[in-house]
Amino acid sequence: MKPQIAWSNRRSQESPTAFSEFKSIAIFLRLSGISIATIQQPNSVWSILYTGFSASFFAISFAFVASEILFCGATNYVETSVVTFNFFVLVSSCVLWIIVQRRSFQFVQLLEDITNTHASVSKTWHLNLRKSMIAIFTYICLIPFVTSLPSLIAVQEDSLKFYLHCYLYGSELTNLGNFGKIALLFIFLTVENFLHFFFPNVVVVLIFFLCECQRQTVASYSEQLPRRLLTDKNNSKVDKAVELYAKLRKDFIHLRDLTSLPISLILTQKFLTLFFSLTVLLSNDTRSIFVEIIESTCYAANAILGLILIILSASKIREAHGKIREQCLDVSLGLRQDSKGLELLHLLKSFVEREDMTMTAAGIVLLKRGLILKLGASLITYGVIIVQLDSTKKG
Repeated sequence: MKPQIAWSNRRSQESPTAFSEFKSIAIFLRLSGISIATIQQPNSVWSILYTGFSASFFAISFAFVASEILFCGATNYVETSVVTFNFFVLVSSCVLWIIVQRRSFQFVQLLEDITNTHASVSKTWHLNLRKSMIAIFTYICLIPFVTSLPSLIAVQEDSLKFYLHCYLYGSELTNLGNFGKIALLFIFLTVENFLHFFFPNVVVVLIFFLCECQRQTVASYSEQLPRRLLTDKNNSKVDKAVELYAKLRKDFIHLRDLTSLPISLILTQKFLTLFFSLTVLLSNDTRSIFVEIIESTCYAANAILGLILIILSASKIREAHGKIREQCLDVSLGLRQDSKGLELLHLLKSFVEREDMTMTAAGIVLLKRGLILKLGASLITYGVIIVQLDSTKKG
């Protein structure tokens, strides 16, 4: 049975690369220097050259920002905590880039497997994520520039001099006017925010898209299971139901293993960003610096959005899988006690009970909805501590 790609412009296409959302993700990955292609649709010469140019730009930007951070740390011009935070974010983004680059073909293969499994369960994809994905893609494109916009309205001479001193390695621009300095600062901040925001956000959307595909396949299986088994008088479809569940479990294990390490890096990066941003926003020493306040707010908002996308999309797979257990129980009540299908159904139920399809971050953190509440509680506690310490220091 050939799957009908409901999220594609051409619904008769069979290849998973027909997803318009996946094509957009592939374009954004090429902007980061990572090429995603299949054997059926290899990259063209222009695509290879474009990806190589993007990879070169990514490497140059990484070298520039890394050298700027090392300069600030070596000269003690910036606090050690700020240098440590920026260096960790930069290194984690670089490690994440290496992982995604090495697993790029596996991501395509995983989407192909999920699509083939879904085709065996249902002919159509029920959800249309196009509007949501367009909004997310727009956000990804604009966030580096939006975060850098405070430099255009920074009227404080001290903050402007402070930033340029870091990016220019202590050099001073005596022949450049105030407008030129602001424009130069905007370029430097955009390059740095590109490394901080753009690529990690693209990986977040990639994981979100794969989790949604897997969730919908599991949901379609749970919807089709009772109708197929109750109308199966010869018990011929129960064997197939067990086989399909084995394919579902195989796809989920592949998804979990493939995304576990990238998710752990992203969660660590987002958690640290939230705590650092909260420290900056609640500190009396930085409340007068308008640029740092806006930057910290954008950092925190970006981290919260990334965490919500990953945690909710991963937890929905587990919730959809839990419905299969309920369906098995309902179907077993409608079958004859001496039927062969009932024995196979109990076998399927035992398989479902052993596997709860919970996504993890490196096998350490379980991605459930409760994780959002735990994160919120920890942020509130940390904020109260920061305010108390700051007031004590002021007194």
